[in-house]
Amino acid sequence: MRRTRYMSWLFLALSIGFFFMQDFRWALAMPMMQYRLQQGDAAALNATQSIGADRIRALADRARADGDANGLAFAALHWPGDDPQEALNLADAAVIKDPAKGWVYSHVAFRYLGKHDSPTIDELAKKSMDYDSNNAISYLLMAEIYRRRDAQPVHLTKVKDRYQIELLGGKKDWLGAMQGAFNAPQYDGFAVPRFLTERAVLKREHWENPSTLVLLIAEYPIPNLLDLSNYARYRMQSAIDKNADGKHNAELIHDGYLVYRFGHLMENGAASSIEEILGRAVQNIAYEPLHDALRSTKNEDAVIALNLDHQRAQFANNEFRHVLNRRSNTLWSGVVIMVCASLTAVFALLTLLCLAYVNLKRWVRSDRQGRIFNIVTMAENYMPILLFLSSYTMFMFYIPYASNFRAYMNAEGDMRSLEPLMQNVYPLIGIDPYEAAPVHPFGSYLYWVVVCFVAVGGAILMKRFYSAESKIMEHEEHEANAAGAGE
Repeated sequence: MRRTRYMSWLFLALSIGFFFMQDFRWALAMPMMQYRLQQGDAAALNATQSIGADRIRALADRARADGDANGLAFAALHWPGDDPQEALNLADAAVIKDPAKGWVYSHVAFRYLGKHDSPTIDELAKKSMDYDSNNAISYLLMAEIYRRRDAQPVHLTKVKDRYQIELLGGKKDWLGAMQGAFNAPQYDGFAVPRFLTERAVLKREHWENPSTLVLLIAEYPIPNLLDLSNYARYRMQSAIDKNADGKHNAELIHDGYLVYRFGHLMENGAASSIEEILGRAVQNIAYEPLHDALRSTKNEDAVIALNLDHQRAQFANNEFRHVLNRRSNTLWSGVVIMVCASLTAVFALLTLLCLAYVNLKRWVRSDRQGRIFNIVTMAENYMPILLFLSSYTMFMFYIPYASNFRAYMNAEGDMRSLEPLMQNVYPLIGIDPYEAAPVHPFGSYLYWVVVCFVAVGGAILMKRFYSAESKIMEHEEHEANAAGAGE
């Protein structure tokens, strides 16, 4: 009994030690991060709330006083509240200190456009356009503003093999903005400069942790699929209608290449797999009409090149469906970490309750020690062991992800895709596009884990029960012998 008690205190001390380790605390926060992502609403995926509104306001004050462009940009991107005017003022201050921070205007506008529309958003969009009028993202921002303010937004559908593009004929502002986007020579969503800016502030302010990073990345704006698909179909259907007599193939080919080129620009300039998929979706809209127009002009070389590129895009889209690309690493790690995090919380609570009960019993009605006291005393000896096992397992499974996070927070060099920041700092379920869900293996593993826990726990309880019963019988027999000897 005394040896068991010493081991319990040892495991309790080791378990408490885990809570002082930063990697362990990061892992312990993963279930809440998973819950936020599954909720998927603006309140759950809110980096401002995670960091704290007061902290961001204090950062803005310090950045203004110090002339810190990174701090001003960060505060503008995450300014609390629904009024974008103060965010615009902070963005202006950041651009004055560092003109390369002009991309902040578009990101702030995208953020507030979904929360609170106002004339300030128009000013933000204009300044974004002034900063980089050769970038499609500035025009896509204008198009989204026009669509959101439209009392009767349109979703093009096919009727008798033809898209009803007449529905878009009166939306001149939106059409003009989308034409500017598709004619722009480049596409850059500015995700990488935003990440570098936010990373610098997180490190300087000691706010860096995986949960905050994931929430920050989740807020990055992505162009709207409805705008892209509607305009691509509008442009191609207009060219097809004009070429109904077969005499305007050159115009159809020109418009087809224009749409196809934009899809390529978006795919190549993407910082996320979603943007890549959107770019390939635009290419797919232009492919068939462009292919037929090229074939009708007997331009076989162009047809072959187009077919090869279309095949490449199809392979890229189908990459997620390939059987041998499916994997369960992330799913398994995520399940284990979340189960162990939950068990750690439960065992920590039970350990505290057992310790409190046993120690209080020394002062309150200490003369009465019934069955409950014996059960709690036994639990006090074994709960720290269970707490240690769950803590250790969670910690060991999370170590590679913590290493990835630290590497990403210090990496220098070329950056394009930010997808690893979402996938490799937490094994979040549903984030990895190659994630597989083999139900039967997981079920069998968990079944045998439960069986082993029940068997070991039952054996320990039975041993303690029979040991206590034998001691009671020995004590009664000893008292009986002592009474007989006394007579």
